[in-house]
Amino acid sequence: MKKKIIYALTTIALISVAFILGNKNANRQTDYIPVEDIAVWYINDGYITMELKDVNNQFDDKSKAAYTDILSNTPYIEK
Repeated sequence: MKKKIIYALTTIALISVAFILGNKNANRQTDYIPVEDIAVWYINDGYITMELKDVNNQFDDKSKAAYTDILSNTPYIEK
């Protein structure tokens, strides 16, 4: 009986810690490009390339993040 209680408490503790750490590392809604704003995508030289319908703000909403701000935080990777 003791082993079951210890096992249950350990499991609950591990799940709780994983949940808390997962929430802290989750992507913020300001750091992404919504699928609705993608006009077309294709693969060029092995990389996914996307062209946007709206090039100003997320969801064409002035209160959302500007794409220039999002792209300025995105690292450029040379081939």
